[in-house]
Amino acid sequence: MNDPYEIYSLLFPLITWFGIFFFIGQISGWKTLAQLYPGRDVSLHGKQTFRWQMGKIGKTRYKNALTIHTTIEGMQLEMPWIFRFNHPSIFIPWAMVTKLVPDKGWGIDYITIHTQQNEIPIQVKLNIFENNHTIPQSITDKLLQRTK
Repeated sequence: MNDPYEIYSLLFPLITWFGIFFFIGQISGWKTLAQLYPGRDVSLHGKQTFRWQMGKIGKTRYKNALTIHTTIEGMQLEMPWIFRFNHPSIFIPWAMVTKLVPDKGWGIDYITIHTQQNEIPIQVKLNIFENNHTIPQSITDKLLQRTK
């Protein structure tokens, strides 16, 4: 381990890994959303969890990498621990959601979520909103009616 090239060969993949996720977190808008809507401990609340979901933050797709928790108060987005660098948890309170827009792409139904404090859209699969006992029906009905 005295050879400097051995050290670089170990450090380079780590630096590259962290650099990529730092860059993705910045350009997607994830970091901005996390500052506006910091994650909460949702383990104590009644929640419904959807693991390995695909979604989109801004223009960046997160393919089968999101964990989404829904509660009566809002929706939390998380990345698996190995991808979490520069991707802290985001908790969007339902009260901050201004519009839900149905969308379709590649045969999959999506909902695009718009919030009050920024212009970064969040897109998740529609099935998260269907038959979900943790999302108040009055909120879902009210928000979906705004898009018609």
